[in-house]
Amino acid sequence: MTGKVDVLIVGAGVAGLTAAEIIGEGGFQVLVLASGYGCSQASSGTIDVLGRYKGENVLDVEAALEKFVEEKPWHIYALAGKKTVLNALSDFQFRSGGLYAGGGGRNMKIITPLGTVKSTYLVQFTMLNASFESLAESKVMLVALPGLTGYAPHIIAGKMRNKGIDVKMTKLDLFATSPFQLASSVESNPEVLIEKLREVGAGDHDWVVFPPILGLRNVKETWQVVEEKLGTRVVELPSLPPSVPGKRLYFLLRRRCEKAGVSVVLGKIVKGIKLMGGKVTRVLTNEGSYVPSALILSTGWMLDHVLRIRGMPRRGKNEYGIKVEGVENLFFARTLVSHEEKIGLGAAITAGWLVGKAALDYLRGRK
Repeated sequence: MTGKVDVLIVGAGVAGLTAAEIIGEGGFQVLVLASGYGCSQASSGTIDVLGRYKGENVLDVEAALEKFVEEKPWHIYALAGKKTVLNALSDFQFRSGGLYAGGGGRNMKIITPLGTVKSTYLVQFTMLNASFESLAESKVMLVALPGLTGYAPHIIAGKMRNKGIDVKMTKLDLFATSPFQLASSVESNPEVLIEKLREVGAGDHDWVVFPPILGLRNVKETWQVVEEKLGTRVVELPSLPPSVPGKRLYFLLRRRCEKAGVSVVLGKIVKGIKLMGGKVTRVLTNEGSYVPSALILSTGWMLDHVLRIRGMPRRGKNEYGIKVEGVENLFFARTLVSHEEKIGLGAAITAGWLVGKAALDYLRGRK
């Protein structure tokens, strides 16, 4: 596929697909090109907005954002503004169709795969009760799956006992070559998991705690079946990336884009762009070229450190805006992920939302 298109987006990560959906819903033709699946699968799947600030865990995100944007005016949060950041996250949660829970201007504390605690803004609904507080004064079965990486049940069980939680760790023999295969297997036939849990007395506990294995595409249905047939409450803990929750996030974004009429083509590598008269006139790929009315580059940190696109205008080191001066139809969905401040996919959602709205305004202004 080559030729003219209203909007060409390079990159199928969270920011790129968020922007694509917004523009597609605006009635414009959107094509997303990417070499692979994007960054969502390489994440934990939790939406971290601002987990730490000045060395302290953040609970009141709204208040912390207000101070953060004043001190870092170059950051995507400052460019968007506190209100827009929170609106973008609220919009994302609403469009998730119930997959994500939390928000409301505050972080929640959840148990990590290594038994520590992290502050995050939105989690998949299966993890909403993945906290020491929710499990307190309860009888808990913690499921261990031998060979599953990115999940340390012995450490988690020890932390739970230190918190006074009555926990029993139980190993289940469920063979799979990867967490993704295991989640897919449980989704297609949850009865195997349910029967093994019945055999070890899971129904005698208040909570059964899993790594994230309750499906990839139809998580709600799988979770409901397991809870109903076990007769007890079920909760998942996050896992280290690449993760099943990250894959669920990718599938969610792809479904939303398809509903908005967006085309996503993988295996495409952008080689260069051509500029004329202050506009991008052509985008060159490994399999032909495109003539977009607007171009959005959403390749994250790779744009600076890995990709070398011929004809790309140079930008300053700390320039995280969505536009390049002098090129009217070129937009950037760039984010700065900070491990120190626990800024993750919240920044990507904000960038995608902001650049999607900006490109939409530009296209409407051309009509």
